[in-house]
Amino acid sequence: VDRVVVKRLVERIEPNAGPAASPRGADRRAMGLVGQYDFRGAAGPAVSDSSGMAPAMDLAIGNPELAKCLASGLQVRGAADVALGGELPKIRQGWAKNRGMTMELFIRPALNSAGTPAGRRKLACVVAGDGATAWFYDGGDGRLPEDKSFHLVFVSDDTSGRFVQHFYKDGARLASVPASPQPFGLNRRPGNINIILAPSRSDGTPAQEAWQGELVYMALYDRPLQMDEVSQLTQSGVPAK
Repeated sequence: VDRVVVKRLVERIEPNAGPAASPRGADRRAMGLVGQYDFRGAAGPAVSDSSGMAPAMDLAIGNPELAKCLASGLQVRGAADVALGGELPKIRQGWAKNRGMTMELFIRPALNSAGTPAGRRKLACVVAGDGATAWFYDGGDGRLPEDKSFHLVFVSDDTSGRFVQHFYKDGARLASVPASPQPFGLNRRPGNINIILAPSRSDGTPAQEAWQGELVYMALYDRPLQMDEVSQLTQSGVPAK
């Protein structure tokens, strides 16, 4: 396919108090960690990859006027384009070997300009060099309340011979969406790969508002994680700095 757009990853998300932390941390490296970003106390136009897995993949804040570095995370007030891009060999090679990838996020959504919770906003996307795009949204019907912490996990999975996206909130799988009858095949697509948080890129939805809120933590894995692994991540909470 030339373009894969997931417009609705989940139809309903109910609010809760966020994930509980566990004194026993998950072994993220054993799960295939290839990129790790702690936005708490980040400074400057870049956020360093702290995974320790070479080569490092640092994030750049494309529109720093729309982002503010706080002790609690990166406050995003619109399409800040917090992105990493390039050949990204760890992502490409992982997809070739394991036929997929996983994005893990801890976030706190904010109110949008209309004064309602910023549900179903463009939280992130993965863009191949040929323009094929996979979209990830933070909610279904505007029910992610502001100032609450959520653990979101997006699993991109080609293992069944078609492109399926699994969406988890606080350890529970809320949706599995057959996004395309063909594999996404990110490893076979030419050109650079871009992974973008709070993207300015259009998803084709009229009057789609940019995501707003606080980014706390992101991790990238070079394979599709399983449900029990996602549960371990949720129970572990945000890794200590």
